[in-house]
Amino acid sequence: MKHLKLNMFWKTFISTTFILLAITIIAYVLLYCLLPHYYEEYKSTQFKTYTNQLIESLETANISEEYNILTDFANEYHVSTSR
Repeated sequence: MKHLKLNMFWKTFISTTFILLAITIIAYVLLYCLLPHYYEEYKSTQFKTYTNQLIESLETANISEEYNILTDFANEYHVSTSR
């Protein structure tokens, strides 16, 4: 078999391509593994904050104002009120 002689350009190109490819794969794997946990924590804290705001506003409201508070909350935070 004949050995191919690669000049300096091709050696640099191939090694740089492999390094960039490895960095890209590592970044995607980290995002795939870590992002769901972060998203779940973010949504949980957001839910707790919104529900605390809703409870505080409902505690100080009259019975006649509760429907308006709930519909405003549902419209503001895109929450469905239907079953």
